[in-house]
Amino acid sequence: MILKELKIRGFRPFYEEVTLEVDPKITVLTGANDTGKSAILDVLQLIGDGERARNLGPDDINDDIQINPPEQENELLDEYAIATYKLYQDIELYEVPMKAGSEIDFKLNIRSHGLTVEEFRDANGNSLGIAANAIRHGPRIFYLSPQEQMLPTIDRVSNRPAENKMLQLAFDSEGFWDDLEGLNPRVREAKVEDAGAQLNEKLTKLKPSSLNLDFDLAISSDNPIRISLKLVDNFGGRASPNLRGDGYQKLMIWMLYLQMLNVETPSIVLLYDEPENSLHADAQHSLRKMLEDFSEDLNIQIVYATHSPAMINPSRPETLRLLSREQTESGIATTRIDNKPYIDGNFQSVRTQLGILAADSLLFSSITVIVEGPSDSRGLNLLFRRLHQEWEDDTYSDLNVLQRLTMFFPAGGYGEFDKWLKVAQSNGVLPILLYDGDQEAKAQRMDAANPNVPVLWFDKDKEFEDIVPREIYFQALAEIVLGNRKITKVEYEKWESNANLVPQMMFTKRVKKWLRDEFGERLNKPQVMAKAIELVDLGKLKMNTIDKLIAEIRKTSLKL
Repeated sequence: MILKELKIRGFRPFYEEVTLEVDPKITVLTGANDTGKSAILDVLQLIGDGERARNLGPDDINDDIQINPPEQENELLDEYAIATYKLYQDIELYEVPMKAGSEIDFKLNIRSHGLTVEEFRDANGNSLGIAANAIRHGPRIFYLSPQEQMLPTIDRVSNRPAENKMLQLAFDSEGFWDDLEGLNPRVREAKVEDAGAQLNEKLTKLKPSSLNLDFDLAISSDNPIRISLKLVDNFGGRASPNLRGDGYQKLMIWMLYLQMLNVETPSIVLLYDEPENSLHADAQHSLRKMLEDFSEDLNIQIVYATHSPAMINPSRPETLRLLSREQTESGIATTRIDNKPYIDGNFQSVRTQLGILAADSLLFSSITVIVEGPSDSRGLNLLFRRLHQEWEDDTYSDLNVLQRLTMFFPAGGYGEFDKWLKVAQSNGVLPILLYDGDQEAKAQRMDAANPNVPVLWFDKDKEFEDIVPREIYFQALAEIVLGNRKITKVEYEKWESNANLVPQMMFTKRVKKWLRDEFGERLNKPQVMAKAIELVDLGKLKMNTIDKLIAEIRKTSLKL
């Protein structure tokens, strides 16, 4: 059984219903502070522990004042969370025979704290008609929040779950304390030493590469029996856990907690909140790899919330979910979830939400094409993908490889090209510059000053948006900006003929003025161009400058 999706409405920042699509292995929640990442983990934990949900007070689980706007404070929202599970094998659940592919909805009624089986559906989506009777808990969900420090000395009374699991693994027995009591001191000492060696051997496969520590166990007291724990680094340094860094201790404890899981259970979801805290970037990468490896088990899913780019694997973008705060049509604040924030291949929205600037040098790939803004960067990524997937002959068959090597970087304005060219070069990448046609003079000067850097520009008075037919651009504009309003190329041209615009004003600047003056609307260039690229017949694109760019990327790739 795997968690397929989670719907939330009326819980903390989620005023309107949102759907979180859950990856079969790892789901990574990211976004700015206060967007609801921890709230998702909390509601999943409550679904996995219906008894705890029933015992919480109203203010513990939700706060209506934060959810309902002042003018609607007397209106009660339908507050709920619905977790949908899908079966990957035949199973009998709650006395109902279920086939692989069937789905189950567990609903948490937030206001009443009730957890119910809402519906069983077969693999074809047909309801099995089960009664929505109250149950005590859903599938197993663990919120992993281990103690910050390991104990340097362990005895029968004071050991905690992580230390207890460590000793069970070491001695291959749950009754190890009784076993030790019956041994003479010398044999007991040898037994503990052998157990430490066995523990390190068992943990070798799971231990992150950056965790260069082994456990060292020894008897520190015979009456009562106490076992001392020291951590030994790869240089032979020995120290008690409390004298090691918090990051090392956290990795050790999490490694033990993962070993505590019973993978024979039909379904386990592990929750982590900001696992990167106190960890060096190298250790974060190791922890992420450890979690990814552990999630390969068919029964285990992992959901964690993070602010760290080191905890996000760009080679597995399908795991990423982006949360952001927006306003509803009636002006009420709510949180949205973008289940595919990687769709432009550029992670631009993710980087923005994480507060990552270009100066952090995380935005550059082996080949970096510097363009004016996000309309170009996002649009080029989408265009390359469509050309590779849909072009009828082999003209663009290599674009999937070239795209993995290339970053389309939005400079933020023509005056910034020189600055970002220097930043890109300082990061050891190969840059290409692409200007709009109204900047031809600047492009020529940049070309002359940088003979080893390819510099391209569109034809005079043309820009990236000019590659699509006008009819398609206005169709996209109507869908993105004006909804159901009637807007056409003809209406725009009527306005343009009477607007007394300067001849050198570019097309999108004219459209921006038209929308503002006639409709009071704002032009979202990246969204409109992305929609236009989605709608256009590829055979109708004006590919002259784009083909020159692709040729330069091909030539540049040979230098790598």
